[in-house]
Amino acid sequence: MCQCPGYARGLAFIGNWAVIGISRPREDDGFKKLPLKRVLKKRNEEPQCGLMVVDLKTGRVAHRLNFQHTVKEISNVSIVPDVRQATMLAFSNQEQISGFITLPNA
Repeated sequence: MCQCPGYARGLAFIGNWAVIGISRPREDDGFKKLPLKRVLKKRNEEPQCGLMVVDLKTGRVAHRLNFQHTVKEISNVSIVPDVRQATMLAFSNQEQISGFITLPNA
């Protein structure tokens, strides 16, 4: 369909679109043996971390969001229907998590 400038580490579909999470390679494990760096060097590109939105009809990358500094890996991608202004939250302890997650009474 298309080439990603990183390792595909998450995939979700919405309509005729694929949302792909891409991660930069780790330097300390088996990623070194995989061909990503060689392929990117041929294309004169650097590894990226972020999200790509791909048109499934054409294979064209319609949108891309790159994380430039602190985020190096995406572990999964999910589509949350009917949400217009989603927010990313960073939880550092159990109390913060409990404040944002509610479960129905059994």
